[in-house]
Amino acid sequence: PRTPEDLQGHACIHDTNHDHRAIWRFAQDESVAIRPRMMVNSARAARDLAVAGRGIVYGPDFMLGPDLAAGRLIAVLPTLELAASSLNLVYLDGPALPRKLRALIDFAAKDLRSLAINTKI
Repeated sequence: PRTPEDLQGHACIHDTNHDHRAIWRFAQDESVAIRPRMMVNSARAARDLAVAGRGIVYGPDFMLGPDLAAGRLIAVLPTLELAASSLNLVYLDGPALPRKLRALIDFAAKDLRSLAINTKI
């Protein structure tokens, strides 16, 4: 594929945790509705299927990066990045935030900032 629209004619592996409607969104305000060959509910399963040569996968660098670096996967649209997404933490309000929860929030915020999360297809 040379454009996101070209993905419609390829064997795509869709992780339903991204979007049950099988729409792949890109940072460049582009999106494409794919016709998945396979649908899974695990980024790891989607990656494993792509490594096995079963199709094209859409996912974050932290999941696909090692396989891209090792040559087990090839970026098919390397100039495109996935659309940014948000992460929310919901907890009960109270007079004092438990130290365990504060530690988790601080760790997650630091870890996510350090990743500078890029995503590839």
